[in-house]
Amino acid sequence: MTESEKKSLYEAFETEYLPKIYGFCHMKLGAADDAAEIEDLAQDIAYEVLRTIHAGKEIRDLGAFVWSVSNHVFCNLMRRISRKKRSGERYFAPLEESLHIADPDGDLQGDYVLAEQLALLRRELAMMTGNYRQAVIGHYFDGLSCEEIGRRLGRSAGTVKWWLHDARRIIKEGMETMSTNQHFGERSYRPGSLRMSCQGTPGTSDQPISCAARKSAQNILLAAYRSPMTIEELCRETGIPAAYMEDEVYALTKEQLLREVSSGKYQTDFVILAHGDALAMNDRVEEVFFRHPEGRTAYMDLLLDWLTARREELESPRFNLSGFTWERLLWTYLPYFIHETGSRFKQDEGLILSWADMPYRPDGGRWIAIGFDNSRIDYNSPLLKRAHPSDLCLQQAVGAGAYEMAHFHEWGALDGRVDSSIFFETPHDVFVLGRAIIKGEAAVSELDERQKYLFSVALEKHLFDRTPDGGYVCNYYFVPAAAREELEGMVDELYPLVKPYYRAAYNMVLESYRRQVPAHLHGQMGNFLTNFLNYFIPCALAAAFGTGKLSEPCGEGRVWLSLFASE
Repeated sequence: MTESEKKSLYEAFETEYLPKIYGFCHMKLGAADDAAEIEDLAQDIAYEVLRTIHAGKEIRDLGAFVWSVSNHVFCNLMRRISRKKRSGERYFAPLEESLHIADPDGDLQGDYVLAEQLALLRRELAMMTGNYRQAVIGHYFDGLSCEEIGRRLGRSAGTVKWWLHDARRIIKEGMETMSTNQHFGERSYRPGSLRMSCQGTPGTSDQPISCAARKSAQNILLAAYRSPMTIEELCRETGIPAAYMEDEVYALTKEQLLREVSSGKYQTDFVILAHGDALAMNDRVEEVFFRHPEGRTAYMDLLLDWLTARREELESPRFNLSGFTWERLLWTYLPYFIHETGSRFKQDEGLILSWADMPYRPDGGRWIAIGFDNSRIDYNSPLLKRAHPSDLCLQQAVGAGAYEMAHFHEWGALDGRVDSSIFFETPHDVFVLGRAIIKGEAAVSELDERQKYLFSVALEKHLFDRTPDGGYVCNYYFVPAAAREELEGMVDELYPLVKPYYRAAYNMVLESYRRQVPAHLHGQMGNFLTNFLNYFIPCALAAAFGTGKLSEPCGEGRVWLSLFASE
């Protein structure tokens, strides 16, 4: 061995293996809680490795050599402290012999090393997939001949012999390394988190959302997102044994969340957006919001000027049955007009797949899925102090007595996430009664028993609040059907003015994610990336509040500030 080769081995050992040796010793002796003993064992192992390198002995595989020395030195320590020897019972004898498993009576290894190697053998077998695993189990565990296994699997005896030979090679290669990380991916000990949603009509059992409820399915989908993976690779990455992995992959492929790209290789078949990337993208969308494109005024100034020009009309009783001040009305008008114009842009330029284009699914639904990777959320990140657009966007309220709504829970700094369940848990009849009271079709003093109960719910939810004189005041915006049609006409006037901002923001988002989203999913991503335009809503509310153009929110009723209800 040349001095240059020795130097390379020294550097490789010090940088790659020395830290792992201490971890190995701590794992083996940690129960003793004796730092000095752990240090001594680590030094003994390091000394033996360095002594061999210095002597110039040939070391073909440094990892395998360090692994062997570590076990040898540890076993000697066990003997020195007279640790009771383990049982000499041996398993898988024929397979052990073919893999040259250590002899417990030999000088180098003891019973402990044998147990360690058998544990590795079981691990490698658990990670082996399909026919390989069945051939090994049939031959070594069930005592079947190659001919019998072949009949069971529908293959020739020669093919079974080849599987057995190749399986032994795979197991041997897997056992000849010290580093567990070379076998198992990070998801085996630090699983990620995937939240599912979809556009279209979910399946009969709430597919696709229900398909990724299990942690195992989530991490398979995350692992196979950027490039196709075999079942063996997925086993290594997640630490899931092949017998279970095969079943999960089959189920996810059947539900069309995975696709088989080529024989034995699978890839996730829907767009996944990383939580951190999405939060960072909001800042870039905000830059477009305040930008002055093509000589125009900034979006916020343009929108406020446009609304102010129509203030007298929008404040009139025809549009303002609740009698709100202009500062209170802007809490609703800003989200409403941004949402409506943004929705038109989505339909015109961003929505690549319409509902009619949604693919039919085997579960009976018609949908395209979207995933949100929440694996690496930094809860101390300043980005989390800003609201995510999905928390503040207008949500459809089909058949709930209200047409649309927006939760704007924290004013000003826009910090804190909003629990939208308060809306969806409010009974339909509460909004129906509220509509009647606002329109003057029902008086609070003349309600029957059932209506009194519904109104008590409205008070509890702060849809109505008491006034100092003992009366009641509505706490959300409601507009009759005729006036609603006039508002839609105003949206037609506003849309051409704000469209350049939506196009600039959407093109920026699209270009960024085109480099992140796998190419086969580019046809779907436009449907989801237009959702970033919803971030214009919290931007507008924050800017308006910061300049004193919005009323001060008060009490728990602030959750309804941007609720837009219509017939």
